[in-house]
Amino acid sequence: MDKIYFDSCIVIYLVERHPIFAPVIQQALVNAGDVILAVSPLVRLEVLVKPKLDNDKPLQELY
Repeated sequence: MDKIYFDSCIVIYLVERHPIFAPVIQQALVNAGDVILAVSPLVRLEVLVKPKLDNDKPLQELY
């Protein structure tokens, strides 16, 4: 089984539902078929930088 590691920008586009990129990424994932999706601990930290700086608790919770 193949594994796909997400970079922080991909996670941000998906979680924040970017109007252009999120649908494209979602379709690519559908087309990828049976794969394992993964993120590194570094990506987990990177995506929280802006929500923490903005004190955006709801967005922090989404991540």
